Amino acid sequence: MKIKRLIAGLTSLVMLGSLAGCGAKTPDELVGNDGNGGGGDAAVTANNGGGDEDDGGDVDSAADGGSTSSDGSETDRPSADDFADLYNTGGEPIQLTVFSQLANYSGKLTGWFAEVMKREFNVEMTIIPDTNGMFDARMEAGNIADIVVFGSNGEQYQRAAKEGMLFDWNEDDILTDYGPYVKAHMPYALENNANLNESIGADHVVYGFGHNVAESTDNHEAFFYTMDLRWDLYKELGYPSVNSLDDLYDVFVEMKKIQPKDENGNESYAISMWPDWDGNMVMYIKAFATCYWGHDELGFGLYNVDTGEYMDALEPDSPYQKSLKFFNKLYQAGLIDPNSMTQTYNEMSEKVQAGGVFYSIFDYAG
Repeated sequence: MKIKRLIAGLTSLVMLGSLAGCGAKTPDELVGNDGNGGGGDAAVTANNGGGDEDDGGDVDSAADGGSTSSDGSETDRPSADDFADLYNTGGEPIQLTVFSQLANYSGKLTGWFAEVMKREFNVEMTIIPDTNGMFDARMEAGNIADIVVFGSNGEQYQRAAKEGMLFDWNEDDILTDYGPYVKAHMPYALENNANLNESIGADHVVYGFGHNVAESTDNHEAFFYTMDLRWDLYKELGYPSVNSLDDLYDVFVEMKKIQPKDENGNESYAISMWPDWDGNMVMYIKAFATCYWGHDELGFGLYNVDTGEYMDALEPDSPYQKSLKFFNKLYQAGLIDPNSMTQTYNEMSEKVQAGGVFYSIFDYAG
């Protein structure tokens, strides 16, 4: 079995990051995506440029350099040593670049996922956000990145597809061999991408697909806006019931009493925001209204899909206005980070990591 056997293990972990795979000059150098989507309306694809050719030989079992499962049994999932031998890195980490139009971070990937990638496969990933002119520059160079996350299937995705910058997931049966679950359970998403590519003159091939993919019409997407609290503090308070905004306010007040400072000695807050994602409305407040009342953004207001009612953001008793009033109450009580109007997403993240924030509206940060 060729290099793809080694790549299967890396594929399964890349899935966890909701990213696609890494391609190179030949199909044997592909690191594909087993996952079920990207982020936003992203079309997630594999790049078709860069890399060094190496067959890598056969890896047929754990005895050939595989790894051990959590129960101690052998598996044929490749180990870090396998990848080091394959890429002739001399023990140095394998470097993968991730170009993401949805990223608001630049540099080496850190955190638990980065630790897993390094420990299991000796792989390090560098995030490249889509700053001004970056996409055009990388297209001109003929190598967008090893892993590509598009913000939509619009002009830039279509340009990359038509110019042969992306890898066909079905070439050499990559999807069949290493994405059987995706192929079996998400055929409509794959077909939709192939139809799109054919309609723009890029042949009937699969380069990736976006999020919001369900296994059937009976499923709904995972909840993105969630009421997430610092569980350790909530536990210390005795798990008080939260049935209203007033209850939530009281919980924040009590949490502040327990932990007035973060681990760095800085003031702690119930909520810390950032302006990067603000659009027609303040993102965090709009998201809070969506989560609490169940209506999502439409233009300059919220829309009730059950009744067809549209609630303008400026209507006095609209969910958005109620959320604004609630956030103002928190601000008056010193429970909202005063830097929320000026700080960056990364600066907010540092405060969360230091234990200085009690609440998150986004599922990935809770």
